Amino acid sequence: MALGLLLLGGLIYLVCRNSASVYFLASIFPEAVGYSMPAAIVCSSVPSFIHIYALILLTAVVLDPSLTGLILICLGWMATELFFEFGQHPFFAQY
Repeated sequence: MALGLLLLGGLIYLVCRNSASVYFLASIFPEAVGYSMPAAIVCSSVPSFIHIYALILLTAVVLDPSLTGLILICLGWMATELFFEFGQHPFFAQY
């Protein structure tokens, strides 16, 4: 399920995002292709949610945690995601 979610997230990147703004698509599709979709707001946040959810599932499958461990896995991946989101902010990205 988690691998399917990661593929779904990649498909959403392929369909919804400008290829020049996605690292792994820039080499495949060198031209910047802009897609106009009415659901652009959803397309911008869904891949991030799918990515973090899939990584939580993969970690839970590998570690087979207790309830407390599962909560720690979720909090750890949320903290990692927030760290990278803040890192993309222009204030921090200048470094």
